[in-house]
Amino acid sequence: MKRRRLLAIAGAAVLASCGVALALRAIARRPPEASERAALYAALVIACAAGLYLGFLKLASRPTLGWHFIPLIVVLAATIDATVGRTQALRWARLVVVVLAAVVAFPASADRVGVRQTNIDIVAQHLHTAARRGDLIILNPWYLGITFNRYYGGPVAWMTLPPIDDHTIHRYDLLKARMASPEPLTPLYGAIQGALESGHRVWVVGGLPILPKGRLPLVVPVAPGLPTGWRDQPYILAWSQQVSYFVQTHAERYSFVTVPLDGPVNALEHVPLHMIDGWRTRGGAGGSVALSRRPSLSRTDRESSARVDD
Repeated sequence: MKRRRLLAIAGAAVLASCGVALALRAIARRPPEASERAALYAALVIACAAGLYLGFLKLASRPTLGWHFIPLIVVLAATIDATVGRTQALRWARLVVVVLAAVVAFPASADRVGVRQTNIDIVAQHLHTAARRGDLIILNPWYLGITFNRYYGGPVAWMTLPPIDDHTIHRYDLLKARMASPEPLTPLYGAIQGALESGHRVWVVGGLPILPKGRLPLVVPVAPGLPTGWRDQPYILAWSQQVSYFVQTHAERYSFVTVPLDGPVNALEHVPLHMIDGWRTRGGAGGSVALSRRPSLSRTDRESSARVDD
């Protein structure tokens, strides 16, 4: 399937190159006006940029969000601007359209100006005062560690689920190595056990899914053993359940921690905070851990679960 996609994209690139070559040949035969050359160039750029970029997104097979299209929008805006700015009338029309668009968009976006894009900075501030040296902080899913790394400067050790060594950017290469590992969570299990056995607490930023009593966690083969290949969502869900099962069968208490907020937060990075303490040498059935308050699944867990079930 990927080979067919590569061939399709390569074919599109060849056709675009042929189109450019034919256009340049036509220009060489009859030198056009400067405005015609600009319009022709803009049309070619729009066709090639849109086709190749959308093909790249399709080949990448990643869930897309609005900001993934910003590079394409920038290129299209520049080329369209070069096309419609050839006459005085078109330049005035362009200005009118921009003003009308701003007037229409302002009421719809004004209420979002005050929305926080994350609450991890508040959670990090809370942990700076509540967590003690010897505790352990876990970030679930792993990419929350990038924001947490920016805001947290306390003395407590922290890890991501799964453990990733670099949190400066999205290191999918390191995630891929964990997906291909037969025991990706072993360091995390040891850190959790060490903290709880020594009487300290484990804090989970992002939460864990609570498994019903008697239910076992998902077990996934090393990547790319699933039909989904290298997609990380099934592995994130399975790892979350496995760590949750480990906690439910060994910890004494699992509680939800309330962190006050000063306003609404963007749902993409509005994370809960949970706290685990106590250690039992021999755990019972899944779900036997005492819950101070049943924590709800984080948004990422719900989305991942839906994708796996589909």
